[in-house]
Amino acid sequence: MISLFSCNKDEQSSTVSNSPEEEEVSLDDPFIETLEAISTENNKFVTLSGRALANDQQVSSHGFEQGLDSLLSFDLKTINLGPLQTDGIYQFGIEDSLIVNGRYFFKAFISFNGKKKYGEVQSFLYNNGMAPMINSVSPELVHLGDTIAIRGEHFDDNTTQTKIKFSGNQSQIVSLTDSIIESIVPQHLSFPSPEIIVENSNGSGTLSNLNLYKPEINSVTPSNGIIGDTISIIGNHFDLQLSGNKVFIGNAQAEVIEASRTIIKAIVPKEVPSATEKIKVIAQVQEVIYEENFQLTAPSINSFSPAMATFGDQISIIGDNFALLASENKVYFDNVEAKVVNAKKDEIIVIVPDNLEKNTNSIRVAAQFQENVAPFKFNLTPPEISVVPTTSFANKELTIEGAYFHPDKNINIVTFEDTEAKIISGNRDSLTVTVPWGPYPRRKAKVKIQLLDLVVEHEIDLTILDKWIMISNTLPFHYYRSINNAAVAQGSAFVIAQDKNATSGEAYLWKLNSDNLSWEKSSLPFDPKWTGKLMTNGNFLYMYTANTTNDFWQYNPSTSSWSQKSSFIGNRRDGAAQFSINGDVFLGIGSDFEPYREVAYTDFYKYSPTSDSWTEVSSLPFDIWGGQIRTETANFSIDDIGYITGGARNTGDYDSWSYKASTDTWTQIADFPYAANYSVGFNLNGSGYVSGVGYNGLESWRYDAVADEWIQSDDTGKPRAGHFSFELNGRAYIGGSGWPVGSGADAAQFDLFEYVPE
Repeated sequence: MISLFSCNKDEQSSTVSNSPEEEEVSLDDPFIETLEAISTENNKFVTLSGRALANDQQVSSHGFEQGLDSLLSFDLKTINLGPLQTDGIYQFGIEDSLIVNGRYFFKAFISFNGKKKYGEVQSFLYNNGMAPMINSVSPELVHLGDTIAIRGEHFDDNTTQTKIKFSGNQSQIVSLTDSIIESIVPQHLSFPSPEIIVENSNGSGTLSNLNLYKPEINSVTPSNGIIGDTISIIGNHFDLQLSGNKVFIGNAQAEVIEASRTIIKAIVPKEVPSATEKIKVIAQVQEVIYEENFQLTAPSINSFSPAMATFGDQISIIGDNFALLASENKVYFDNVEAKVVNAKKDEIIVIVPDNLEKNTNSIRVAAQFQENVAPFKFNLTPPEISVVPTTSFANKELTIEGAYFHPDKNINIVTFEDTEAKIISGNRDSLTVTVPWGPYPRRKAKVKIQLLDLVVEHEIDLTILDKWIMISNTLPFHYYRSINNAAVAQGSAFVIAQDKNATSGEAYLWKLNSDNLSWEKSSLPFDPKWTGKLMTNGNFLYMYTANTTNDFWQYNPSTSSWSQKSSFIGNRRDGAAQFSINGDVFLGIGSDFEPYREVAYTDFYKYSPTSDSWTEVSSLPFDIWGGQIRTETANFSIDDIGYITGGARNTGDYDSWSYKASTDTWTQIADFPYAANYSVGFNLNGSGYVSGVGYNGLESWRYDAVADEWIQSDDTGKPRAGHFSFELNGRAYIGGSGWPVGSGADAAQFDLFEYVPE
C-alpha cells in the first residue's frame, strides 16, 4: 500500500510562489487550491488533485508542479493540463516511477492574463504499498507507562496516519520518523506480553517480544495485624499509580494508599473472610502471591486426591484441625461450595460440585472460623470426544460420543466451525445436537466441546454434505427486492443495497473480498430507484437508475470510478430484464409502476459500450393486453444467447424466452415449472440456474440449453425470494432474502450461501 500524507503548509501559501513565473494577483482573479495525493491501482500509483475556479475569466492553462523539496527547486516537473474547461476538481495520475520511501512535493497552478497562480505546497510519502515492518523494540522489559523505541521500516512520519497498539490498546506517540517511533506503554493492558502493532494506511506490522516486569514480593511488615492497620509490601516492579496496584488479603481487596516501584502501603480491609489469608498483589497485568500467610493459623490442608476428577466424584482432603462434624466444615472450589459427606480431624470427603465456574480451582476449607487453601490447584477432568460422524448435512441431528461431559446438557457448549449448536439431549457420555447452518467457508467443520474453560477438539473434520452451504452470515447490507441483481466485473462481485445499520435509505455499492468474505462499501454518485438494474458485461458494471431521466452509469472496478453514459432511450420503467451478450448490455420489458394504472412494456434495447449508444432491438412477443405484465425476471446468458423467465407478478405466466443477438430474434423455450416471481438467475458451467422458487422458496432449477429442458437442481438450504445471486470462479452464490416475511427464515437475509455442483 501507499502512505500518503498531506501537509497543511510547506514553505509557502496559495498566493505566494517561489517560481519566477508567478505574477501579483488580486482577490477577483481565478481561484486555485492544491488538494491531496490519492492512491490508486492497489496503492501503487498516485493521483494528484487540485481545484480551480475561473471566476468568469479565461484560464489558459492549469496543472501541477512536482519536485523533491518543499521549494520545488530540485527535480522540478511541470504537468500542464491545458486550458481550464470546467470549474471544480481536476486530477492527474503520476505514471513515472517513484522512489520507494521518497517524499514528493507538489502544488496546483493556473495561468491567466499573463499571470500564474499557485495553491499551497502539499506532499506525500511513497511506500509502494509496503506495510510497516517492526524489527526491534527497546527496552524489551518494561513497566506500564514507560517509553519505548520501536525500530523498523516503512513507518509513516505523520502522527495522524499512524496508530500504535499494544494488543488492541492504543498508545500515545511521543515522536516518530519513517524508521523509529517512540511510544508510551498504555496504562491499561490485559496481557503481560502484549503484541505491538504499528498501523498506517499501508497496513500493519507486529512484534511480540515486549514483556512487562513481573511484580515481586520480598516481605510484608507487619506479618499480622487487625482490620484498618497499614501494612507495607516490600518488593519490586509495582505500579507508580495507586490504581495500577491491587492488593488482596484472601479474597478481600485492600485500599492502596501509597505506591512506588518497591513499596505498596495498604489498609487491611474489614471484609477479610478469616484470620488467615494469603496476600496477593496484581500489578503490571500480573499477579504475585506472597509465600507467607497473613496471620497463619489452622485449619491446614496438606493434600487432596485425586488431583483431577469430574462432576460428582468424591475428593479426599487431607490436613489438620478440621471440624469433627461434617456440617461445621465449609469446602469451596474457588467460590463454589461443595457438599461435605464425611469429616474427621484430619480428613474431609467432599463431592465435586456440578456448578463449578472454571476447570482449575483452588480448594479452600473454612473451619473453626478460619480458612486455609490447598497448596496446589484442583483440575477438572477434560471432556473426551471419541466418536463423531465424518459427514453430515446442515440443520440435521448428530450424536457425539465420549466421556466426562457435564450431566446438565446445557452446561456443555458444542460448536461446529466455532458456531454453537443446539443441544437436544445429553448425558455424561453422549450429546445429540442439531448441526448449525454454518457458516462453513471451508465446507468442513471443526467439532469442539467446551466445558467451562476447557475446550477439546475432534481430530477429524466433519464434512458438510450440502451442495448449497452457508459460508457467511454477516452480510453488512439489507437486500430484499433491492436493485437486481448482483454483478461480477473484472473478477469481483458487486451488490447495490442499503447498509443494514443505516436508517437513511441510501444505497451503496458493495464489493466482495473473496479471500475473507468481507464487503467494501463505497458511495454512489447517483440516487437510484430500488427498481433499477445493475448489469455487467464482465469488464464493467452498468447501472440503470430507473429515474425520470433514464440515467445510465458505468463503473470501472480497476479505477473504482463511475462515469455517466448515454441515457436509456426507451420509456422509463421498473423491474426491467437484463443480460449481456458479446460485451453488449441488453435491457427491456418491465413496467412503469408510477401511474395509477401501471404501463407494461415488451420493447428491448441494446447498449454498446464501444460507441456509448443505445439501439432498439426486437420486442418480446408478450401479450401485455392479456395481462402478462412481467417484472423482476430471472435472467442469464449462455453461449451468446440471453434468457428470461419468471417475473410473473400476479399473472400466473410461466413461459420462458431466449434472445439471439446475431439474428435479433426471440424464441420461446421450454416453460418454467412454476409461475415464478422474485426469483433470480445465474450462469454456472454452461447452464442457467433459477433460485428462490417453489412453494417453499427452497427450490432451484437448472436449464439445459442443448436439451431445452428445465431440471430440478439442489435445494438452497433456506427459503429465498427477492435475493441476489452471482457466479464467481466456477461457484455460485446467493444471499439476502425477505421470504417468508415474519417467519424464522428472515435470518437468511444476512446469509451468503455457496453452491458447488457435482
